Amino acid sequence: MKLRRAIFFFRNPLAGLPVLLAFLASLYWGSTARAEPLSALSSTSLMLLAGFGLAASGVSLRAWSACHNSYGRRRPKTLAVTGPYSVSRNPLYVGSAAIIAGAVLASGIPFALLAGLASFAWSILIYDVVVQHEELRLEERYGAPYLDYKSKVSRWRPQRSADFSMGGEPSQFLLEIFSELPAFLVFAPWVALRLA
Repeated sequence: MKLRRAIFFFRNPLAGLPVLLAFLASLYWGSTARAEPLSALSSTSLMLLAGFGLAASGVSLRAWSACHNSYGRRRPKTLAVTGPYSVSRNPLYVGSAAIIAGAVLASGIPFALLAGLASFAWSILIYDVVVQHEELRLEERYGAPYLDYKSKVSRWRPQRSADFSMGGEPSQFLLEIFSELPAFLVFAPWVALRLA
């Protein structure tokens, strides 16, 4: 129980641990990101662009999710079941895992593709412990409506019948994107290596 509580409290640093490890690996083995300029469309540049694209999709998913929930807002909390929450019960965590995997993919280390996949799996594993704790609280708070939702929408696997509505005004989505932009700071080490 103490381990689960510690994982819950330190969930984001633990989930992001692969980014730190990729950075340390790039210092030890050397990052191929230093070797070629971004303008040369090499495999390294493509990995950097693919990593950035994966992270951008994670940021977009997190912003879309924020349009459908009231977590951290000055509105009453409600059970979010529309938009990305009709695809997966945990789109914020999936988005975070995509950002982490994108950063590792962009690292330029020799085994970046494998490390990116492993970092996504690691993040989901950490977040799964957190979600188990959160689900108990959601069951207590929302009761039967949450249990019905839980029976219809998977914790992680995407659902086919989903509501792809934007949720709110387009300006709200842009505001949410803006609030998620600090997530791109995980790319700072790789940018610094390219500029060095």
